[in-house]
Amino acid sequence: MALTPLTPSFTPGPQYTDDLLAWEGVAADLPRDSTGRELARAAYARLFGEAGEAGPDAGEDPTAVERKISDERQARGSEASPELARGTLVGRYLLLARIGAGGMGVVYAAHDPELDRKVALKLLLPERADSLGSGPARLLREAQALAKLSHPNVVTVHDVGVHDGRVWIAMEFVSGQTLREWTRRGRRTWPEVLRVLTDVARGVVAAHAVGLIHRDLKPDNVMIGSDGRVRVMDFGLARYHSLATADQELASTAELDEPDERRRLHTLAHHAELAAVTGRLTRPGAIQGTPAYMGPEQWRGQEAEAATDQFGWSVMGWEALYGERPYAGASVTGLAAAVLLGRRRPVPGGRRVPAWLRRILERGLGDEPAQRWPTMQDLLSALERGKAHARTRLAMLVLTGFAVVGLLAGAHRWWDRSQRVLACESTGAAAVDGIWDDVAREQLRAAFSATGLSYAATTAEKVIPWLDEQALAWKRERTEACLRADVDGNWDRDTVDRAVWCLEERQLELRALVEEFGQPNARTVQEAVAAATKLRAPAECTDAGLLARQPAPPPYDHEALAAVRAQLSRAHILGLSGNYKDALAIATAARERALEFPAWPQLWAAARALEGSLLKDLGEYSAAETASHEAHLAAIRLSAWDLAMSTASTLIFTVGYQLARHDDGRAWAEHARAMAVHAGDPLGLREAGRLNSLGLVQQAAADYASAQRSHEKALEIRRTALGDTHPHVAASLGNLGQTHESMGSHARAQAMQEAALAIFEDSLGPAHPSVAQCLYDLANVHRSMGDPTKARVLHERALDIRQAALGLEHPAVATSMGSLATVYEGLGMQTAAKALYERSTALLERSLGPDHPYVAASLANLAQLHQGLEEYANAKVLYGRALAIFEKALGADHPHVAQCLSDIANVNYLTRDYA
Repeated sequence: MALTPLTPSFTPGPQYTDDLLAWEGVAADLPRDSTGRELARAAYARLFGEAGEAGPDAGEDPTAVERKISDERQARGSEASPELARGTLVGRYLLLARIGAGGMGVVYAAHDPELDRKVALKLLLPERADSLGSGPARLLREAQALAKLSHPNVVTVHDVGVHDGRVWIAMEFVSGQTLREWTRRGRRTWPEVLRVLTDVARGVVAAHAVGLIHRDLKPDNVMIGSDGRVRVMDFGLARYHSLATADQELASTAELDEPDERRRLHTLAHHAELAAVTGRLTRPGAIQGTPAYMGPEQWRGQEAEAATDQFGWSVMGWEALYGERPYAGASVTGLAAAVLLGRRRPVPGGRRVPAWLRRILERGLGDEPAQRWPTMQDLLSALERGKAHARTRLAMLVLTGFAVVGLLAGAHRWWDRSQRVLACESTGAAAVDGIWDDVAREQLRAAFSATGLSYAATTAEKVIPWLDEQALAWKRERTEACLRADVDGNWDRDTVDRAVWCLEERQLELRALVEEFGQPNARTVQEAVAAATKLRAPAECTDAGLLARQPAPPPYDHEALAAVRAQLSRAHILGLSGNYKDALAIATAARERALEFPAWPQLWAAARALEGSLLKDLGEYSAAETASHEAHLAAIRLSAWDLAMSTASTLIFTVGYQLARHDDGRAWAEHARAMAVHAGDPLGLREAGRLNSLGLVQQAAADYASAQRSHEKALEIRRTALGDTHPHVAASLGNLGQTHESMGSHARAQAMQEAALAIFEDSLGPAHPSVAQCLYDLANVHRSMGDPTKARVLHERALDIRQAALGLEHPAVATSMGSLATVYEGLGMQTAAKALYERSTALLERSLGPDHPYVAASLANLAQLHQGLEEYANAKVLYGRALAIFEKALGADHPHVAQCLSDIANVNYLTRDYA
């Protein structure tokens, strides 16, 4: 099957540039014999060669000038930086082919051998680095900051670095077209344009929340994917115009015979132009951006700020809606004058754009930043309010129009349909707006800040986009369900009931999480992002195939049943937030109350399944197995296949990995796969979870090749469905790194653990248990590579996090103690090592039972320490206990058994028991 060619997340297109347009402005406005004209001509000749008496004709159409400039600059860029050959390594990326070029650099398709994926890799042009002075270092910092931003409407940056003095940026490969291309391929209606502009605004809001300013919003920096998703590109990377203070060169502007204000504006504009073409780096002030979309403060050489992005967004929006930009100028000088004087074109006729939308754009085009919207979020909120108002106004206008002309039969049907559509949209919006809206956002920020935690404010800004996306998705799917039922008539009543029931559960979860965030403690803030990322997707509630596989809702839904459902949602959210004990208490109470509803046994099964999951999180694995098994059997009896698969997946991990019954774990993996056939899995995330747990079991059983395949498949699914910076992707990276460590591939393991650690720290915060797991695994890698000092630092940090987050009796705390003791022993700290070994062994025996392989490993480590101290009798006893546990739990052929036999042989040799 032929594959559609992919477009990278950078597409060159006609645009105002930072160098050649200088000539166009000077040629149009300066006297022929002026010093300024000669300086500009000399700069043009130096940059582009003697191509005649003048550069681009000042009388040309501006679009043609843009195209000519773009072509010449790209040609010059090609000469300045010869094309890198296929197969060249840039960082770890293998170049495949050159696929584009623009003002900032050249873009290549490249292969990432570490994670086996295709990326778009942009290299900054050498001349850009020269003109920026410290540009590479600064751009590297900005790109690294951008790589931490994860939002559906911002293009993903995977990696950054420097190659031969040139900054490179590895980005996601995007299939689609730029906003400029999209608008050129046919006239777009204002609602179509508004959808794109709203998504762009969401991306900008997310960037502003983490301190990134775009500085160069324009249609060429917006991609509309083939899936319809809008992405903004090149955040924080637009500072490429040269500094502008060439006062001596501008002395001749005093010769211009024009009013003082016009002369001042000419001075500012030529100042910018001449600085751009000569590449001067004098202070103060920098011209940043693409002239057609630059705000007045940028023309003045002032630092771009958040309000500057509003201006660029508004120019871009005006152009997309009206077919022309709001400011005219036959030259850059003319354009600068129009912008600085606030002289906008008259509103074009022939374009149907609502007045409320035009007013939003006009405020965004304010001459001073203070005249614009207070923040980009305020602008976005105005758009949302305007859309809601437009729907209501549309209904009133239609009613009025039909009252005048009379209601014909066809008009009545159209009116009736439009009313039902509006009713569906209102239903979806109203149901969530009371849960998550502007007021709720501010309350969350205030509640998090009130905890006094140093990272609370940052965590709040990371959480808000996830909740925004969940609320938006819920509105969309609730509207879709209503349309299918009440407008299109595609669904029968049974399907509608199932969809509404499913959506109510998602709504309850969102409400419970927002309420939990309204009264947070330190643990809640710590787990906040992880909890938000684990909210179940509303899209599952409009998948007719999935709905048909679920049990029908009960014939009643009185207040008592609703209260139990709310209890379960709260327990679920508390568990996601890391408050396992409180969550378990509520889940148990809900299970007991569920017995009051014998006509709806699914409620009891769901509560029991939640208990099993929470017991697993608390490290009570035997009790977790019992609860999950009971819930699984109940789910099968009820044909609740989704619940049956989730409980089977829980049992893979609980039984196969934590209780070390590997064959049982593999069997549960097959059960889960069978359940998936009935449950459905549109995004593959259930399968990814199953493979992740199975890979852990295979790794524990020393079946490393199988574990590698399972983790690689899980990673591929999660990356495709969730993006590269999701915590679930990090979990797969970490588990795959563990497998490579077990196989002796230390360097590969280190790279994967470091990648996982960066994602976890950025998305979940530095004190999350997942961060501790990465630190633990990374410490083991460093110990294997002969760096015990580094391993000690990492293990000690991991232990501190686990004790604070999980409590002193959790098995993970014991494993951290044991690994840290091994490092202490290697560093000659035998007394400290012995104490930790003994504490770890006792804790593991209490939490996992005396026959668990972890207990055997701890006994073997303690025996090794006694052996080193020449306490051979103690060593023999401890090795003997470990061997018996290993053989019983893992089988006679496991590598741990072999290692234990070898250790016992060594002790016998040292005590001269040669037989």
